[in-house]
Amino acid sequence: MGRDYQPKIIFGLKIPHSEIYEKYEDPKNNCKCTPQRAQGMGLIPLTAKYCPDCGSSLAYPVKKERCILDLFGEYDQYAWEVQTIAGYKVDYDIDGHNIYIGFYSERGEYGHYGTRKIDFPDMSQEQKFINDMHELGLWDKGEYGAWLVLYLSY
Repeated sequence: MGRDYQPKIIFGLKIPHSEIYEKYEDPKNNCKCTPQRAQGMGLIPLTAKYCPDCGSSLAYPVKKERCILDLFGEYDQYAWEVQTIAGYKVDYDIDGHNIYIGFYSERGEYGHYGTRKIDFPDMSQEQKFINDMHELGLWDKGEYGAWLVLYLSY
């Protein structure tokens, strides 16, 4: 088993993950009766999966993340192949701390060693991209540019 590196160049914005997503707990506990409140206080063991009175689930909440801006659903850094915002492709860095939205995105190939020419993007799309990001409230001139992101697979 080896390592594979895959470079990607993105003309667009880098946005911290926390500006797009918020953490929340998806409640799995469906019990609304008194034993739910007693769980963990010695009356119902913490390992109990069902309420002894109503039979409802006592599962602990699942930690998830959801998009603050209703641009797309739950966070999945591996779904970058399909996610878009306002028609622009969305990419993530390898650790998921940043999101990249670009009007041009070109990915290298895994296992390709050597040089590869990448044509310059059609810059006539740049102003439309900037306007669209302003409308969404995502524009940040300091985070706009050409980004080179390296993906690593073990």
